[in-house]
Amino acid sequence: MQGVRNSVNAPPISKLKGFPSDASMMLFLEKKKWEGNAHSFSWLTWKEISKYDWNQTSIDRRVSEIEIATEKELSKSAWANYLENPAELEKMEEKGIKIEYKRRIMKELIPSTYQKLFDKMKELAEVYGEEGVRIVFWFDN
Repeated sequence: MQGVRNSVNAPPISKLKGFPSDASMMLFLEKKKWEGNAHSFSWLTWKEISKYDWNQTSIDRRVSEIEIATEKELSKSAWANYLENPAELEKMEEKGIKIEYKRRIMKELIPSTYQKLFDKMKELAEVYGEEGVRIVFWFDN
């Protein structure tokens, strides 16, 4: 959602905002438990999530297909080192290895657990307003 661990190359909903200064004491204590083991603290309101263009597409940087014209077989995991480096990808194509990426629709990439969360946020926003409901999150190291 925020461009962190973004292997599907999805446009972020917003820039990272940091941990909210008005978070509850319970949330501050939970954050403290993660000290040194978490990064990229941020939050999103229901308004931001609901206004995001979930129908937009993006190129998934994970390899979806590999066609190898050489005798040496490479596994998909062996390609992980080359995905971010265009020069290395060109070298591979010169060796007869064709790489295919897929275009993905953002709404198709939403895990069912996120969809349940979004449904609950929408429900709460009907009572507290679109900016009165937010999710606070971070990523583990």
